[in-house]
Amino acid sequence: MTKETTQTTYAKRFDFRRHWKRKIVPLLNDPGVVKTLTFGLQLHVPEYREGDPPWEYGRGPWNGQRARRGCLSWYQPWGRCHWIAPFCWALGRKMFPDLEWGFITGDLHTVVIGWRDDWENPEWVMDILLFKDKTADESLAFVKSREWTLCRSLAQYLASFSNEANAVLPILQSTLAQAGIEVLTNGSSEPVGRELQSDLAGTGSTTVGDRV
Repeated sequence: MTKETTQTTYAKRFDFRRHWKRKIVPLLNDPGVVKTLTFGLQLHVPEYREGDPPWEYGRGPWNGQRARRGCLSWYQPWGRCHWIAPFCWALGRKMFPDLEWGFITGDLHTVVIGWRDDWENPEWVMDILLFKDKTADESLAFVKSREWTLCRSLAQYLASFSNEANAVLPILQSTLAQAGIEVLTNGSSEPVGRELQSDLAGTGSTTVGDRV
């Protein structure tokens, strides 16, 4: 992990509210997006099931949040950035398949980035919880205000939640490869599926619940 000062990039902040109806809604029933959303939240709440309201697993119910199925608010579990990030990753891959997609993640926050040649200068930053209040650079700076790391793939991101990431990564890659839904990244296929939760439990890895 590294820590650094604020760096200005040419990244664009993805405006979820502006693009919700035209770009996001058509993807909400995509099998890969649905599965990725589901297993991401299952890492935090194993009882989560496909179709459950994601927002109810955040702090919103205690803070007066209101949400409607199919709307942006439905997919905003406040305080659960680490678990909703795989959902953003899946959306980014679908909308901009010509880019590489990965995660900038740390103790405070996680965002998804899409880049073409250099991950340090991403084209897009996806921050579904803080995009209204922060620019792309501000979201990145928030993550990097404490220890952080770059994860270039979904498997690497999930492995980063373990105290033994190097040992867990091959298990995750194998699990993803057996799960049945293909999501391409970095030139290789990384299928995803619900089987991930039980396999993670068997590795002795810590869940994202250990993060802030």
